[in-house]
Amino acid sequence: GSNFLRYDSNNQPMPGTDPVGTRRFDAILQFVSQFQADPFVYWSMVNFSRQVLGAPNFQRFTNNKAAFATFVTDQKARTQEIDDGATNYQAALDQAVQMIRDDIADAKTRTPIVTSNYVLFFISDGEPL
Repeated sequence: GSNFLRYDSNNQPMPGTDPVGTRRFDAILQFVSQFQADPFVYWSMVNFSRQVLGAPNFQRFTNNKAAFATFVTDQKARTQEIDDGATNYQAALDQAVQMIRDDIADAKTRTPIVTSNYVLFFISDGEPL
């Protein structure tokens, strides 16, 4: 609920911290656009948000920067829809772990076997309540 109007202990209004997603999604898009093209760099994202029916909140690993940027842009456009309610951290962490496991399993089937390093960025939609 950090992106919705809420009230502090003195009943003073507190506006959302990133209700339209500009603080987090624009930073991701800027980082990706400035990253030098490299076919060996793969992008992925798990949005710590409510999953909306028919619209996943994660992007599996891809080395297509444009496809990744399109996913991030879509998540930003749907910020108010998917930021509804509490953040299920455990579900998002489980999704990230599963995506890494799937990637490792896929890498073992390739010749030569592909090795990877994973870097995770945790980006908040706002302050915890």
